[in-house]
Amino acid sequence: MSEFDDFDVEVQDERDSDPEHFNGDVTTAGSPETVTPTSGKAVQLAFIQCNSTRDPVNDNNINDALYFSIDGGTTYVTLMAGENIFVPGVFTSIKLDTNTNGTYYQIIVWS
Repeated sequence: MSEFDDFDVEVQDERDSDPEHFNGDVTTAGSPETVTPTSGKAVQLAFIQCNSTRDPVNDNNINDALYFSIDGGTTYVTLMAGENIFVPGVFTSIKLDTNTNGTYYQIIVWS
């Protein structure tokens, strides 16, 4: 009988992940942009933030909204200026859109 040393697949996946940080802005409202890990691996967890109105370098207006999609742009979730979210799951990329040209974001993905 082979031995199994209580190997936790989830912990191993986190150890083997390559986090990447993306900063930028969605240049044109209505023209979605795509964020894809350079590792070529699927995203396992993403932190997505619509920059706040108080960001010292790249601040957004109080009415700026960041729309993100993990299903290729079929459906979008809205984050207003200053809001953020952790998104678990397995997906290949994140599509970003906005209601105002030049809405700033920060994203960290673990793949």
